[in-house]
Amino acid sequence: MPEEAEEEGREMRLPGLPAEIYGPSRPSPAGERETLALYLMWSLWPGFLVAGIAEVVFFSLVDPLDLRLLSDYHELPRLGIYSLGFFFFWAIAAGSSALSLYLGRRSREPSDRSSRT
Repeated sequence: MPEEAEEEGREMRLPGLPAEIYGPSRPSPAGERETLALYLMWSLWPGFLVAGIAEVVFFSLVDPLDLRLLSDYHELPRLGIYSLGFFFFWAIAAGSSALSLYLGRRSREPSDRSSRT
């Protein structure tokens, strides 16, 4: 079976993985939107989970009222500080996931080095 795929010019795919992981076979507006939605899901969802864990760990060690002394927002309630902390951690974790996706995609692209040999 793998030999048939090579003969027909199709790329080899691992069994059990969804086809979306390899990207659309040909560019289309719907395929680009689906790919963008997948990349957003792959970066925002892990970031959300990590932000929840980071917030629990951080705010179990640091009291939000102690952080108010460092800023000009003295009227911000404890819940507001928890919310800002969660969104800060979410942005950091989602940025890390997005960078991993970007670098992983770049490593799958063909390079010019292989044609030089």
